[in-house]
Amino acid sequence: MTDFNIIIGAILESNVGQKLQAELDKYKNLSINVSDIKLNGKALQDVQTMLKNSNVKLNLQADLDRARLESQGRQAGETIGKQIQSGMNGIIQKGKFEKIFNPGKINTAAKEAENYFKTISKSVSVTEELGKNNNLTSFVVQCKNAEGVVEKLRYNLQVLKDDQGKAIGNYFQYAGGSINDNGVTKQLDTISSKANDLSIKLEKLKMSYSDLNAAKPIKDVNNLSALNSQYMKVQSAIEAVRNSDSSTFTAMTSNVNTEIATLDRLITQFRNAEYAATSLRTKHISTVKIDEGHNLDIFVEKIKQSGLYTTDFEAKISALRADLNKAFDSDALTAYLNRLSNVESEFKAISAAAKTTENATLLRSNIETEKTKLINYRNELESTGKLTTEFRQKFDTLQSSLSSVTTPTGLKVWQSEFQTLKNNIIGVEQAKRDRI
Repeated sequence: MTDFNIIIGAILESNVGQKLQAELDKYKNLSINVSDIKLNGKALQDVQTMLKNSNVKLNLQADLDRARLESQGRQAGETIGKQIQSGMNGIIQKGKFEKIFNPGKINTAAKEAENYFKTISKSVSVTEELGKNNNLTSFVVQCKNAEGVVEKLRYNLQVLKDDQGKAIGNYFQYAGGSINDNGVTKQLDTISSKANDLSIKLEKLKMSYSDLNAAKPIKDVNNLSALNSQYMKVQSAIEAVRNSDSSTFTAMTSNVNTEIATLDRLITQFRNAEYAATSLRTKHISTVKIDEGHNLDIFVEKIKQSGLYTTDFEAKISALRADLNKAFDSDALTAYLNRLSNVESEFKAISAAAKTTENATLLRSNIETEKTKLINYRNELESTGKLTTEFRQKFDTLQSSLSSVTTPTGLKVWQSEFQTLKNNIIGVEQAKRDRI
């Protein structure tokens, strides 16, 4: 079904709209909300144009006026419903499958979709994706259309809300499809994998702030309540990622990362505040400052060992030492610890980036090494007359695929393929010797 919304302001007796809605409700898989309708020629022409652009054939008479609509509400409802349903069925038979499933219960939608597509295809299978509380968030239908072409169709969970933003229902909407490839499935796998990774990251953060045996435990009830609220916010953002499609995936993922960063920052701030307050109750401030000065020295040495101790870091460390020297109460000590945490996070990010660059350089070097091995081996076979047409084609394929390798895993797969080619060549040569 082509998805469209019609909003028309209206002057009608209240029961006419209700009658029209009641008639529309009789049609299976048709979801139209009728309220406060005003129809005139211009409005109907606009609707007609919109539906035409959406490939739905629906003939609306542009001369309907208020009196005719009031007297013919029932007939108009039946006609519109039949024509829209007919338009939807026509689209589905063409293989676009832009259909909405509005299940009685959220987890029945995939089964309803499977049953529906079995009415138009002999080969149907459904893959479900579950999210929070094991509720269905999306599913992929694989089936054959009338021409025998395999279609893979994805449907995402959508939440229907009232004017106040309150959820009043769920439905599953067509989010894209592909023919004879795994485009939709790959997209679903990418989204699912990212949502799972984010969930793991979130749970690690929760464990870090809920662990009472941690070096700097968070025990304050108000702090824990604030962290749990932010945790729930991140969970909701991750569910939005699970329900995303190719057009919203990047934005939804970015939003989760922002919310996780907020949670991480709150954890650090609360932990530092409680640590400072506890330390000053059990130790004199001078003792605490000596301990923290020692910890700072260890951090500086770590930066130097990494080779990343730039003038920028040197300046920030000097500023930290000055802050620590001026800290004589809980608030000042907390502020120092928070600034130290920021510098530590910055070092961690720069260190990770440097490691990524180092790995990328190593990967490029390894790829060049493998390319040299491939060319040398090929030249060796060529010079000895052992390079057949079949093997020449396989060498061409390997050399071409090597240029597409972008990860260490990809290189390992390529190396395995190269070794397989070597084994095949050795096998052919051995067979020749055995025949002699």
